[in-house]
Amino acid sequence: MRWVSVLILALLLLAAPAWAGHRTASWTAPTTNEDGSPLTDLAGYRLYRCTATPCTRGAGTLLATVTAPATSFALSHGWQGFLTVTAFDTSGNESVENGTAPFDGLAPAAPSGVQITAQ
Repeated sequence: MRWVSVLILALLLLAAPAWAGHRTASWTAPTTNEDGSPLTDLAGYRLYRCTATPCTRGAGTLLATVTAPATSFALSHGWQGFLTVTAFDTSGNESVENGTAPFDGLAPAAPSGVQITAQ
């Protein structure tokens, strides 16, 4: 019976990362250019991550480039900080940042002292 308990514990520990839900960054697509004219050449978005605020493309690290029309991106685990998104068009013009959102993708440390007792 003890080996069954050990097997169950091993399976739980191996499966633990799969239990943690993933996070998705999402945003609303722009419909106009900075001058108010209709936006007809949107190419995509750039996500930047920063370790502090203000989070700007100059202070951040490019995390991902997302092709339009997608307006979301699945964030990976293992980091924390801040996120900002810009839009860019087919000519390479990039918008200003949309603001800053905090992100915490660090999982807590594993519990210690796990014991299994027979009843």
